[in-house]
Amino acid sequence: HFHIFCNVHHEEALSVLVLPNRAFASPSHDGRFRIKDIPKGAFRVIAWHPLAEPVQKVVAFGTQVETVSFQLRLTRKMAPHWNKHGRPYGEHKYQ
Repeated sequence: HFHIFCNVHHEEALSVLVLPNRAFASPSHDGRFRIKDIPKGAFRVIAWHPLAEPVQKVVAFGTQVETVSFQLRLTRKMAPHWNKHGRPYGEHKYQ
């Protein structure tokens, strides 16, 4: 994964996770998610957040809807970063 930072606002950042397949979901506001069209079989399901250690489970998918629960602990902090000019935020003078 990688991060994209705003050059104006230090706290605005985006984390991007690149995956080798189309089987992914982003959770709704209540934390629920759904991944559609998964073939039958056992697959590793990974819950990821940029500020947590990934959590994974192997789930056997069949003809019924499977329910999987994850609990992530946000223990990491966003790495310190500079603006695009290599300086701390707030020091750039616009001309």
